[in-house]
Amino acid sequence: MASFDGESSVGSNFDPRLDFLQAAGDGQLPVRCFFEHRKAGCEGLAAMTYWPPKRGNHVPPENFILFILGNPGLLNYYQEFLEELHAKIPDSYAILCTSHVGHDPSCPPPSKPFDLIQTLETKIELVETIQSSLNAWHVEGGLKGQGVPAPRFTLMGHSVGAWMCSQMLERRMEGIHVTYLLFPTLGWISRTWNAKKMWPVFRAPLRQMGPGVGVMLRPFFRMGNANKTTISMIHDRKVIKNVLHLARSEMDNIRAPNLTWWKEESYQPTGRGIYTVWSGGKLDQWVGKEANQIRESLGPERSWRLEGVKHAFCLYPGAAPIVANVVQRLLANDVTHPDAAPHGPMITDPNEITRSHTRAREEANGAAEIDPVMEKQAQREQYYAAQQQIDGEAEYQDATYEPEAEANGDYQDATYQPAATYADKHHPVYIQTNVVGDEHHEKKLQHERLQAEELSRPAYNQTDSQPDVNIQRPYAVV
Repeated sequence: MASFDGESSVGSNFDPRLDFLQAAGDGQLPVRCFFEHRKAGCEGLAAMTYWPPKRGNHVPPENFILFILGNPGLLNYYQEFLEELHAKIPDSYAILCTSHVGHDPSCPPPSKPFDLIQTLETKIELVETIQSSLNAWHVEGGLKGQGVPAPRFTLMGHSVGAWMCSQMLERRMEGIHVTYLLFPTLGWISRTWNAKKMWPVFRAPLRQMGPGVGVMLRPFFRMGNANKTTISMIHDRKVIKNVLHLARSEMDNIRAPNLTWWKEESYQPTGRGIYTVWSGGKLDQWVGKEANQIRESLGPERSWRLEGVKHAFCLYPGAAPIVANVVQRLLANDVTHPDAAPHGPMITDPNEITRSHTRAREEANGAAEIDPVMEKQAQREQYYAAQQQIDGEAEYQDATYEPEAEANGDYQDATYQPAATYADKHHPVYIQTNVVGDEHHEKKLQHERLQAEELSRPAYNQTDSQPDVNIQRPYAVV
């Protein structure tokens, strides 16, 4: 854990809050560190992890990569991915991963939870501080006078962290060489299937009850062999409170994307601008129809799809190395692919996640490290995705239920229609229906009842002939 006081060895223009960038360290990676945000109205402490250049930190990194997490912003969710990426990138590259204020149990929470705009402002402050400090290191260290190129600055974000990266670019922030958006949530997140399914959690009174519910669920998470990072989160009421507050704010603030601006980004030179990575098929239920519009605006070379890799890739065994390999290729400007699909290169066999990659990880680390709950869930969802392609019909057909419409007396609901879409012949298909007036209450009750049935329905996979009643859903990264 890195903590420093006093002036930097480089000079007065290097911010001492980033002194860990120059610290010798003890050889253990990643370096655990913190950043004190001081922007008015956004004061707070954020936990970070740092992977310094493998060549050493006697000079600035050639390429400094800042990775912004999704929600929940817990660092340990992404450690395997960043370890894999750090091992693949050149020795002169560095990676800094930042959490969100209030999302790490080791940091004191803010007096009031930060919303999405406040969280974005903290990231802007961090980016500006890093850029000015790297420039000071380059100039005051005498490297500029020696003709050494200035460090490049790369942004990378996952999910809502990707949205924050895009907002910085839309504000025309300077000095950002290239940006990678991993499974980004860039438009109308409140209209996605996952948001509709989970909307009661993001609204009063359940949102206020969330911290207490998390405490009650602790024993069940332990029995279910859940992710250790998730268990650490539910032990802290304040972290849950901040996570839910940010999620609710995402529903309010992530709306229609500026497609004109996205089209402008497609004209950037190769290796500059924005590159995006998406889940193939319908595996990402935090992404709506705006994704196709953005991919069309950017063009195929800037829109990569990964078959078999879900939105919350960091929760599924075998997925982190695949995503790290794609990012490494993008960093190396390997942005073409012989099998380019209409919306970008389609890579990774859907079965690779549950076959060769999972088997390789088991051989390297031991089968005990594979979370059976998440492994089973991955198989179940992969089966449903394959079944959708066989049936030629989506599991959920553009349901447009919006809780906010209740205040206006208009209720847009996703209603139940029995259909033999899946092999088990019992899975409900949701279709778009607009319900107004006297039917409002009845349809609302029907919707809530169907949500409960969906969450409690036993799971099937490709090999099981009987339902597995022990399936638990992994915690979703928003």
